[in-house]
Formats: sequence, structure tokens, C-alpha cells
Amino acid sequence: SGVLTLFEEIQFEVIETSQKIIDYAQEKLNVKFNVNLLMSLSDHINFALIQYRQGNHVPKLVNEEVKRFYKEEYHIGEIAVQMINQILFPKDEATAIAFHLITATENKSNHQMMIIMKAVSDIVKIVEDYLNVSLHEDTIAYSRFVIHLKFLFKTVLSKQNVPEVAGMDFIFTQIKSEYKNVIECVKK
Repeated sequence: SGVLTLFEEIQFEVIETSQKIIDYAQEKLNVKFNVNLLMSLSDHINFALIQYRQGNHVPKLVNEEVKRFYKEEYHIGEIAVQMINQILFPKDEATAIAFHLITATENKSNHQMMIIMKAVSDIVKIVEDYLNVSLHEDTIAYSRFVIHLKFLFKTVLSKQNVPEVAGMDFIFTQIKSEYKNVIECVKK
């Protein structure tokens, strides 16, 4: 099968290290990854190593967005790079590895993940510009805001209806009368 052929072409150290990364990530993030992750991560690391040895540095993959919106996964990506540094590795790979972890837990394609991260990034910028504030990434409020946005976009992209929450109309009416500039920002 294609899986066996792929694994035959990959150094055992790469597969072994990939499994270590997955075990570490599962423990740290407290999630269960889908079964394809070992294959896709091993394949990715193998390909990246070949590129690196040939002197081809692959362009950065939405580095800043991954760092901002998926901090834990990115940190695991950094640890993963340390784990595989004995087989020579560029620092930028932390983002790519984080990306594999994110798509393996959220069952989203890379394309959908890029859309979500770009959309969240755009909205954070709109809020900062429109309300003339600087959102501090290290705060709980910021993390909650980003989590809500990611949830919203996942719902929109999967074409699900957003569940009705009792009393929301009343709350929204109150917000509308008290925070006019916020409502304008929401419309934008």
C-alpha cells in the first residue's frame, strides 16, 4: 500500500521522532489526534529535512498567525524542532509542525485553517483600528475573544446554524444603547 511505501522511504529516526512529538503533544494539549497524523507528520519532517539539506528554505507559513492564535501548538512545534535538531532543522519548522497538530485535532483542511487564521487576524485588526485600542495577546480576554472567533468561523465554514442562546436579544439591545461605537465596529 501507499502507506508502507511512504514509510519505507523515511528514516526510522524520523518516524520515531514524529511519534515522540505526537505523544508529547497529546499529553500537553490533552487531545487525541487522528490516526493519519503519524504518517503526515513523518512525511512532512522527512520532506523538510531533504529540502533543508539541499539548501532550499521553504517560505514561512503564516508564522505570525500561528504564533498568535495557536500558542500552545506553536510552543510544541518549537519543542519538536529541538527534538529533531540532532537531524538538523530550521527554526521556521515550529510553525509547520504546529499546523499539522492543529489540522489533526480540528479535522480541518490546511486551506480551511488558513481561512480561519486570516479571518481572525483581519477581525483583530478591525477591532484595534476601529476602537483605537491595542489588544494584548497575553490576556485572558484576548484568548477568549480569539477562541470565540475561531468557533464562529468553524461554524460558518461547516455551514451549521449558530445555536440560539436565551436572552441574547435583550443583552444585544442593552449593548446597542450603551456602546454605539462597539456596535458600529461589529457591523464593520
